[in-house]
Amino acid sequence: MKTHDHDVGAPRRALLPILWVFVLLNMIYADILSLMDPASPIRQIMVGAARVPAGLVAGAILMETSIGMVLLSRILPRQANRCANIVAAVINIPAVLLGGRGAYYYFFAGVETLGMIAIIFFVIRWPESDSKKEILPNPESCVPR
Repeated sequence: MKTHDHDVGAPRRALLPILWVFVLLNMIYADILSLMDPASPIRQIMVGAARVPAGLVAGAILMETSIGMVLLSRILPRQANRCANIVAAVINIPAVLLGGRGAYYYFFAGVETLGMIAIIFFVIRWPESDSKKEILPNPESCVPR
């Protein structure tokens, strides 16, 4: 088997959910820190100084696209997987970059964006042969003869 320097050592179907979990954990922690930031719009809502904007539904839908990608990137066929990952990342990148303020938020937004760029990179470079690799061993190979 020929190995290339750019191979990550794991099939894309196993790597993509891990990358989405990485992105999600950063999103969640950025939101948690926003609750501690007195200037954060989320904090203003929590203390009752601001109305709950209707845009929170859009934010929930947007976050659910990332959550859903953890599962979908594991079960979708290769071509649908590639399209779904690219669309989800391209939709989420601007939302992350424009979603907050403060040095801590910009740091997290940068990390999240790099994670989603990595997702796009890996699905664009997803070779046809990688989709045929088995993630789990063949059950017959686990049975002693």
